[in-house]
Amino acid sequence: MSKLAIPATVDATPAASQPLLAAVKNQLGSVPNLFRLLGTSPASLEGYLGLSGALGKGELDVKTRQRLAIRVAELNGCDYCLSAHTYLGQNLAKLDENELAAAREGRSADPKADAALRFATEVVRARGHVSAAALSAARAGGLSDAQVIEVVLHVAVNTLTNYVNTVAGTDVDFPRLSAHAAYDDLCAVAVSMGERVASDGVSSSRYADRLFRFSSAEAKAMFDADPGAFVSKADARWPLP
Repeated sequence: MSKLAIPATVDATPAASQPLLAAVKNQLGSVPNLFRLLGTSPASLEGYLGLSGALGKGELDVKTRQRLAIRVAELNGCDYCLSAHTYLGQNLAKLDENELAAAREGRSADPKADAALRFATEVVRARGHVSAAALSAARAGGLSDAQVIEVVLHVAVNTLTNYVNTVAGTDVDFPRLSAHAAYDDLCAVAVSMGERVASDGVSSSRYADRLFRFSSAEAKAMFDADPGAFVSKADARWPLP
């Protein structure tokens, strides 16, 4: 159940949001929960639609845009956006199952899309502080400077919706998928059963006679907030001995 109230209908949203949501319905055939949630703040809805609409007129094609949305949702651990963009990737961008799966992992059989995905991954992981090597690789992969900027903007706009949906706990109204990559990036470098190494309480912690070594402060904070949930999600991703 969502943690923030989502208007049940377009008519239940503020008057200023209703024409914008009507346009969403004309484009998608329905008004998904995310849009009605954003519609509770007309300024937020207008801002999101304006930026995403402008990017839709950019140089990156719809297939690449949906691939990027899938990858960013996977990295940020947003089940709602991963589910939504996988559905749109299949039904709007006409990506096949292999490409949808590859996008989650940050790769593509299309060389230019692959370069975009790899660069987007670096942008997310480095919080924008990408290396010169990453930028050179993006250019070598065929991205122009304009397209590099568009990739960064797609990371930003998708992170926006990832965060909104994660904060709100938005009910998923698409065929549901679960994001795991956030735990790949943030979780333990090594997870072992009964390892005879002391926890220092900062870069590692013990839970249920297992030592978890963390690769970032964010991982440690996630663990501290709810160790059981964190370990369950890690276990779902990695078979352990």
